[in-house]
Amino acid sequence: MSWEAAGTRQQHHAPLTISVLPAHVAYDYEHMANSLLDPELLAGAIAIRVFRAPLLAIPVGGRRRGGTLSVNSVPVGEAIAAVLSGLHGFPDVRLTVATEPVGGYAVEWGEPLPACLPRHARHEFYGIRGPADYPSQDDSAGFTAAEGRLALGASLTVAEQHAVRREAPARAFVLVTNSNRDQEAA
Repeated sequence: MSWEAAGTRQQHHAPLTISVLPAHVAYDYEHMANSLLDPELLAGAIAIRVFRAPLLAIPVGGRRRGGTLSVNSVPVGEAIAAVLSGLHGFPDVRLTVATEPVGGYAVEWGEPLPACLPRHARHEFYGIRGPADYPSQDDSAGFTAAEGRLALGASLTVAEQHAVRREAPARAFVLVTNSNRDQEAA
């Protein structure tokens, strides 16, 4: 950080580095491998690392009509769009203002998501299994409804977090809470 002559603070940001990596190193690879209706699309997928987190970019094809990656800023979105533009399976790459989360952006490719689609139809549009396709509390796999919601990236209530920890201590997943994030940042 430096100071200008007038005494105001001027921030200097590190240059933005985008890395393209093999798909299997993406944090969400296993989840998407289990979620895709056409898992053969993973052969054309790539991991894109911005800062420290490699995330999966999956091409369109088969039942997958479009794709999306959430980003927090226009420069990051533009950089990711530049990487994806021209790659096979990533047509019509564009940066949009995201509706969820509010105030964010999304890099999208393929067909635009039609407005007002119900949730199950959104899953079909992106070529992924919907909530009904995941194990329920009654399944022989023994997953709870909260674990199914967690697998879909949903936020759990404090009571559900405690129930997941209590009911399934041997399962292989990490529950990240705000206190975990604070400890990781320290």
